Amino acid sequence: MRSVTKNIFREIKRTKNRFFSIFTICAIGVGFFSGVRATGSDMKMTADNYYDDHRLFDLRVMSTSGLTDGDLHALEQTEGISAVQGSKYSDLVFINDSKDYNTRVYSWNPDDKLNRIDLLEGRFPQADNECILNVRKMNGQLSVGDRLTLISPSEDDEFPLENSEFTVVGLFDTPMYISSTQRGSTTIGDGSLDAFLYIPESNFTQEVYTEIYVQSDGLKELASYSDEYDALRDSISDRLETLGIDRSEIRYEEVIGEAEQKIADGEKDLEKGKTEGQQKLDDAKAELDNAAKQISDGEKELSEAADKIADGEKQIAEAKQTLADAKTEIDEGKAELAENEQKLNDAKQQLDESRQQLDGARNQLDEAKKALDDSKKQLDDGQAEIVGRRSELEAGKAQLEAGKQQLESGRAEYESGKAQYDENLAKYEDGLEQYRQAAAQLDQAAAMLGEDDPTIKMQRGLLENTKTQLDEAKIQLDAAKAQLDEAESQLTQSEQTIAATEQQIADGEAQLNAAQEQIDSGIQQYNDGLAQYNENYAKFQDGVEQYNAGYREYSDGLIQFNNGKNKLADAERQYNDGVAELAEKEQEFLDGKADYVSGVKELEDAKQKYRDGLKEYQDGVDEFNTEIADAEKKIEDGRKQIADAGEAKWYVFTRDDNPGYSEYASNAERIDRIAAIFPVFFLLVAALVCLTTMSRMVEEQRMQIGTLKSLGYSNSVIMRQYMVYAVLAAASGSVLGAFIGMFFFPFVIMFAYGMMYIITNFYYELNPFNIVISAGSMVAAIALTVFFSARNALAGTPAELMRPRAPKAGKRVLLERIGFIWNKLSFFGKVSGRNLFRYKRRMFMTVIGIAGCTALSLTGFGLKDSISDIVNLQYNSINNYSGFIAYESQDDVQGIYDALLDYSPDTEYTRALIKQYTVSSDSGTVQCYVTAVEDTDKFEDMIDFRDRKSGEKLGFDSGIIVTEKMTKLLGVKSGDTVTLRISDGNTREVTIGAVTEHYTSHYMYIPEEKYAELFGEVPDYNIVYFRNGMSAEQSVQDDFTTRMLAVNGVLTVTVNSGASSQFADMMKIMDLVVVVLILSAGALAFVVLYNLTNVNITERIREIATLKVLGFYDKEVSSYVFRENNILSVMGGILGLGIGVALCQFIIQTAEIDEVMFGRNIHPLSFLWAFLITVAFSLIVNLIMRKELIKISMVESLKSVE
Repeated sequence: MRSVTKNIFREIKRTKNRFFSIFTICAIGVGFFSGVRATGSDMKMTADNYYDDHRLFDLRVMSTSGLTDGDLHALEQTEGISAVQGSKYSDLVFINDSKDYNTRVYSWNPDDKLNRIDLLEGRFPQADNECILNVRKMNGQLSVGDRLTLISPSEDDEFPLENSEFTVVGLFDTPMYISSTQRGSTTIGDGSLDAFLYIPESNFTQEVYTEIYVQSDGLKELASYSDEYDALRDSISDRLETLGIDRSEIRYEEVIGEAEQKIADGEKDLEKGKTEGQQKLDDAKAELDNAAKQISDGEKELSEAADKIADGEKQIAEAKQTLADAKTEIDEGKAELAENEQKLNDAKQQLDESRQQLDGARNQLDEAKKALDDSKKQLDDGQAEIVGRRSELEAGKAQLEAGKQQLESGRAEYESGKAQYDENLAKYEDGLEQYRQAAAQLDQAAAMLGEDDPTIKMQRGLLENTKTQLDEAKIQLDAAKAQLDEAESQLTQSEQTIAATEQQIADGEAQLNAAQEQIDSGIQQYNDGLAQYNENYAKFQDGVEQYNAGYREYSDGLIQFNNGKNKLADAERQYNDGVAELAEKEQEFLDGKADYVSGVKELEDAKQKYRDGLKEYQDGVDEFNTEIADAEKKIEDGRKQIADAGEAKWYVFTRDDNPGYSEYASNAERIDRIAAIFPVFFLLVAALVCLTTMSRMVEEQRMQIGTLKSLGYSNSVIMRQYMVYAVLAAASGSVLGAFIGMFFFPFVIMFAYGMMYIITNFYYELNPFNIVISAGSMVAAIALTVFFSARNALAGTPAELMRPRAPKAGKRVLLERIGFIWNKLSFFGKVSGRNLFRYKRRMFMTVIGIAGCTALSLTGFGLKDSISDIVNLQYNSINNYSGFIAYESQDDVQGIYDALLDYSPDTEYTRALIKQYTVSSDSGTVQCYVTAVEDTDKFEDMIDFRDRKSGEKLGFDSGIIVTEKMTKLLGVKSGDTVTLRISDGNTREVTIGAVTEHYTSHYMYIPEEKYAELFGEVPDYNIVYFRNGMSAEQSVQDDFTTRMLAVNGVLTVTVNSGASSQFADMMKIMDLVVVVLILSAGALAFVVLYNLTNVNITERIREIATLKVLGFYDKEVSSYVFRENNILSVMGGILGLGIGVALCQFIIQTAEIDEVMFGRNIHPLSFLWAFLITVAFSLIVNLIMRKELIKISMVESLKSVE
């Protein structure tokens, strides 16, 4: 048993590529199956946990008359309600970057428990003028610290807040708005909200709540998107609506009572105002009469003051003339004095400049004298140094001559010694040659006579002596040679030294000559400088004499200037005294005149005040009469409102009305529906390839099975070996894939949806059922395959199994019978053709495996096409209208028509009534929008009614038109009858006249006459469809929506392109999910192709080795093997496209949610991409496996038969 166990692990190691392929395929297949199937439930669980953590309301109550604390208390006492919370809000506008943003302003209270806020940045409000803001739809155009100003959407609207300017102190998310792009609708601006914010509740001027949030513990225990939750929620909602009837009556009485009390208070205030107002008017009249008398007295006093001012002006004029004459004389004296002063200053400046020049000249002369003295000393020192260095140079020349003589003597001795050495060397070489010749002759003689011959011995001794003498001579020669070389080296060195010394002496002489020339030049320059110095010194003495003469002349002028200056100062003092006296008199005059002007101004002010008072008095009389009339009218209007007031009404809303709540559930449902089919086929393809791999492995190891049987191992032990191999690979891969897949795929898909929603904390649930089903079925299928394959093999005898299976008899394939093709094929082409059809099982399994992967890829692309077609087909092809307008009453219709024509005179429009009813048949029930059409001809232009398959145009002449998806859900067709439920016990039988192509929601279009027959009344239209060729630009559509919402009676405006953009955004995330499916299919295709190619190569090792032995190159062998793989890949890809079409159509119809019909067409590019992916992976696998072909050993592989 131990050896079998070792053999199992040895086999795993030997065939690790095959083991890993099975492991990977099982991991991908099971991981994809379990992961995608878990995604929908994980999405719902994630959302449910998010709602529970943030305590999102279950129901929301609103009333036409507002909600009070009494309503709040009544809701708290209702059965099934665990928590309630009142809230106030108002839809206002703020402006940022010249653009209006529709904003819903909510009240915030730190004690609020429901709809908990996630603060993303900053803090909560602490002051009344602080707010927190959500601006996801505005792409972060505002941030913490910014200020914004809120305004009413219309000047006629009363501003509902105490403050209008707020500082943003925080950014937040709330569970009421989980969508990142949708903010809901409003009745202001363009009809859609751009942002919402929370401000302290104390800012709101209203006393009642706008809405009350309700939560139930019973609902909290249930999953938010479950049927049980919906049933219990609807039950509680019914209770609240019943409660609302009673509370609405109470509220009506409260509102009427408050209104009557306000009228009574108003009448009392009116009487009081009349009395007080008349008294104020009488007091004002008395004050005006007193002011008129004071004005008359003031005019008389001002006339007398005017005469005194005229006399004063005359006296001041005479004094000013006298002073002016004196001032003229003083100014002339000052001008003359200033002229003389300027001359003195110029003279003084010239003297100062001359003195500076003389000082500079003296300094220059001193410096020149010093420079001349220094130069003379340097010249003397330089001449002395030249004399000393010339003496040293003469001594060096004498030494050089002596050295030259010694060198000549040494050179003669060297030449004599070298001649003697050459002579001795020639003698040595002659003796050596003679010795060699004698030794050769002696060797010849010894060869003939023998070494023992006496003569030979004697001659040998003589030769030895000669050899010794030659060696001694060689030693002497070598010594002499060394001495000669040493002598020659010394002579060469001495010659170099003498040459260097000669060069130094020559350089020294050149330097001394150059220095002497410099000395001579310096002496000449010194003499020239001395002459220049003497000349400049003489000029300096002349300048000193001229300076002294000028200074004496300047001193005389200065004395005359000072005398004139003193005389002028005396005259100026007399003038200043006169000016001071005049200023004193003039000030007295000005004071009097100022008093006069002030009096005139006071008189004019009094007159103006009198006139203003008179006007104010008259305005007061008019205003008093107007206010009395307005107050009386308000009281009368209040009485009329009480008479016309209707009862209040409660409205109960669910979470489904929150932006993004229902869409999130729809997205999860789409994933669940796709997961119902796509992963199953994915798993089947993976299982099929694994079955093929194991069955071929057992077939491949027939000889090993025979060997084990011959060694005495039982069938069960042998089978266990393959069973453990297969189960270990499948089980480990399946379990690992299941655990990774149940986290990876939900994470990737939910992360993709995270771009649309604010829910980011994901929750995962391990579903044992999915793991057991997927992993168990994969392991069981592979185990059964091994069992049957091994059992068939074990049925043979050891001797039979140990021999290779006899090859099948060759036979002609179909291609051989087509001569004009077969004859043109190369050798390898013919071999490949035979191999393809010779091994039919291998070909079939390979083609099926590749076809399955191609089908999965095409299905992914087809899903993407189907989803993307919805927007294009529905909003660009079927819906030809530009939009529709919902209005309040028929009295408002003409105003809407006028506004549409004013915007565009070419606008087409028609009315319709839209109501939602339940339609049922024997096969099911759906919620349907019943649309009553006023003008069928115009409406057929608004919507393209057509048959999807034939493209035939449909019309109301066929009768009632219903949408295609609704008929599929109800299992009906044209001519069948369905039941339309108006209310409990009130139904209508409706016959379907035609079925039209339609992709979003369910509609039943009824002509006006048919509607009257069914309902017994003319439709009360509430919608205007219009078509005006409006641009798709967002700014144009926003402007149009704003203009239409301003029309009286308009409730909402929906633009077709805006609805298509919203739906496209919702579908865009689905595209990302489909990309995940495509990538997963591609990964499976790669592993499948790798595994099948690896198995094919393993089975054909002997064949490949034989080709190598025959001399084929690696490139030729690779081409031979991979040609078959490429052909099979193309065949599998083409077959897979056909399978993919059927699979895609099946999954599309299965994955559709009830409210949406997917497109049914796959785009041509999707076929191309799916096929190219298969071909691309095939080529990549070929590149990888080419290395395995190169590694195949020719000898070892051919030994396998032995």
